[in-house]
Amino acid sequence: MKLLGLFSRRILLARKWISLSAAVLIASLLPAAAVAGAKSYPNVLSVGPFNNPSPEYFYVDTKIPFDPGAAPQIQLTAYMYGDSNKALDVTIGWYMWNSAFYWTQYHSKLGFNNPSRIRLGTYDDAGTTRVRIEIANDGVYWSSYFFSATDVLGSDPNYTGWSYAEGEMPSSTGLVEIVPLQQDVQVHGNLDVAGFSTGDGVIYVKPQDSTLEGGHVQLQRAASSQNH
Repeated sequence: MKLLGLFSRRILLARKWISLSAAVLIASLLPAAAVAGAKSYPNVLSVGPFNNPSPEYFYVDTKIPFDPGAAPQIQLTAYMYGDSNKALDVTIGWYMWNSAFYWTQYHSKLGFNNPSRIRLGTYDDAGTTRVRIEIANDGVYWSSYFFSATDVLGSDPNYTGWSYAEGEMPSSTGLVEIVPLQQDVQVHGNLDVAGFSTGDGVIYVKPQDSTLEGGHVQLQRAASSQNH
């Protein structure tokens, strides 16, 4: 019996050692910021619903400082009354470097509505330069917007006290920049593309210039109307 008990205790100690070793190994493989605790902010700001007449634009004064100490990903979802089958779901990201916006882009979930324009800018908040976001509501009646965020360098004060106003960003806004849509498309199987005409700024597939790497098709953006 003593031998059996000693054997059982050794098994238990071995299990604890394996669990601890696995936890240390996983932690060592994670980025330092992730171990420190990248933060999520699920309810930063609600906008709307907008009454009739509904504004073409609205802008949000965030509390995110315009400095390298923030690495935000802003999630924006919306109820689009005018396009009931095209709710809005986008993620806006940027970084600040050399006193300018860097890696500015937004992603949209496939099949969802996209704003006709998203812009970033800066504003002065009692001596601190912070980020301002403008969203095109495009006059959609009774639309509602909901902002949430994640930030690998998360700081709680950056995600409280946000406010919004209807209309375009005021002329005092600094470093105004249009946020481009970054859309990744994956194709599995065969892709058959017939010739067609496009207007300025319309995305099209251009087989002769496309690259095929790991099953991904690169999309080109038309500079002018032409046949392909």
